[in-house]
Amino acid sequence: MTRQDITIRWMQEFEKDLVVNAARKSFSLVFYVFLRIFYFSRKLRVLIVEKEGKIVGASAVSVYDLHPDKVGLIDFIFVIPEAAGQGFGSRLLERSQKYFARQGVADFIAFVDGYNSPSWIMFHRQGFSWVSLRQQLKLWGSKTFLLWFKSMYLKEIGHFMLWKSPEKKNPKVSWRPGEFFLMLAAISLFAWWGLRGYGINYYLLFLTMAVNITIYEGAEWLTANVLGVSTEFRIWENSITFNVLLLIIPGLFIPAHGSIYLTDFEHNYKSRPEIKGRMAGVAVFAGFIFTLVIIILHRIYPTEFLFGAAIFSLIYYTFQTVLIFTPLQMFKGRQLKRWKPNLWYISVTGWLILVILFWF
Repeated sequence: MTRQDITIRWMQEFEKDLVVNAARKSFSLVFYVFLRIFYFSRKLRVLIVEKEGKIVGASAVSVYDLHPDKVGLIDFIFVIPEAAGQGFGSRLLERSQKYFARQGVADFIAFVDGYNSPSWIMFHRQGFSWVSLRQQLKLWGSKTFLLWFKSMYLKEIGHFMLWKSPEKKNPKVSWRPGEFFLMLAAISLFAWWGLRGYGINYYLLFLTMAVNITIYEGAEWLTANVLGVSTEFRIWENSITFNVLLLIIPGLFIPAHGSIYLTDFEHNYKSRPEIKGRMAGVAVFAGFIFTLVIIILHRIYPTEFLFGAAIFSLIYYTFQTVLIFTPLQMFKGRQLKRWKPNLWYISVTGWLILVILFWF
């Protein structure tokens, strides 16, 4: 391939539809619709890469002024499947960073799904690193949440903020247990608000959620140890703000607190699904057993305590296992289906059994 075959340039106004149509080959239907309706109503600059006159990828960038710092966001990068593996994504990322440098930007950020291995690896190789909520607050203080609002990080549940700066050192502060308990308390509050019509106690939901998290994440952690891989727990910090937005819909909440990920940033979850798949499979099985036991106990001893524990555990199992589609693909069911689709179908059958046992 010669240099003349490839062109990277700014998108022209009349090319919006061409870029969006190309993006449909790389993004989910949900994000494609969001892209078409909302993204180009914002003040974005879009770099496109052409191969032999055909658009094969694009990168959207925007700059936010937090006074005194400017933060550059890479809204999205995509390369169509037939052009993948040729370095186009990396070249778009390099050009995006050069644009930020010319704008006097102090911080470069991007929001990447924890299981989107190609994007995660690409950003990691170019010096980006994950920053937890504590690190974000250390960088921008209270303006962190203004950045969330301006950049629409509020909606990026299951994603993580990746950060790079040509001027600053990475703040060496990781998440602490306090962050996790804050997340647990907040999501329990959202769950109580949605289920309060059933007379369920808040402290009961807090306890039930803590037990469910211990079972699911503990099962993954133990499986990872048996498999000899290193893991870490990462909080989905914007789950709180996402749940706040859901309060307008009575009874709706998402028990999304975070999950265990492999510490090997070069691991490809898609091409090597067996490790995370086994971890997710054990977690789903453990969750099924726990939920089944609670439902059976409730049928034998129909107390308010067991009723609340059963209904929440069933909801939790539903999210962790059944709901694998965008924007809920970050739960464990997606990893199980990616590894062994038949096991995922079995787990969904198990969910149906639980629903029948609980309601009938």
